[in-house]
Amino acid sequence: MKVITTHIGADFDSLASMIAAAKLYPGAVPCFSGSASRNVRDYLKRYQSRYKVVTPRKVKMDEVTTLIVVDTRSASRIGPFAALVGKKDVTIHVYDHHPGDVLDELPASYSRVEVLGACTTLLVEVILERGIAISPHEATLFAMGIYEDSGALTFGSTCRKDYEIIATLRELGADMTQIPIFVEQSLTSAEKQLLNELIDNSWERYINGAKVVLSALNATRYVEGLSLFAHRLRDYFD
Repeated sequence: MKVITTHIGADFDSLASMIAAAKLYPGAVPCFSGSASRNVRDYLKRYQSRYKVVTPRKVKMDEVTTLIVVDTRSASRIGPFAALVGKKDVTIHVYDHHPGDVLDELPASYSRVEVLGACTTLLVEVILERGIAISPHEATLFAMGIYEDSGALTFGSTCRKDYEIIATLRELGADMTQIPIFVEQSLTSAEKQLLNELIDNSWERYINGAKVVLSALNATRYVEGLSLFAHRLRDYFD
């Protein structure tokens, strides 16, 4: 059994990456490793007949022979699937776009890692290289993944390749008008207050020559999409 998974707290880049990976691994089952963002859950409810992503409870771990991990390469971020790491009868493939070294990096027999604005960009590039067809609906989902993780192509991590893949997806029929319906990039007043507090509480350190920004905050409620705040902080402090 082949399973495709991603990090806990899956966002649209995670979802789009899993669906893209499913085109590269026919028969593989996309499966969340834990929670998913509210927007992703709403999207899958609307298109449940088109995209099926299961939960770990639907997977018999002892039947997994290949684990494809997208949008992360950290063993600590894939929830119950971390139990498969180190099993000699389980092959691991990794696709990730995050920079830097990972202390608990997955021992993959195949990995494709490139620093980009979104992991979806990386996987769509592979799909195009192999000449696999992309439907207009898939192109729309892939564009959503790139737009969300790159802050609508405004985050500092956005690369030329992200723009090029978006242009290609548009040519393949991506409906860009659908993106604002599901992808929220603007902050509510409460979220703006939280971001301001994170900025006020931040302090800078240099570790081995690298500039690092740290911040701490106690929130009275659960905050979804925390990666957006991390991106905004990174851009604010350059």
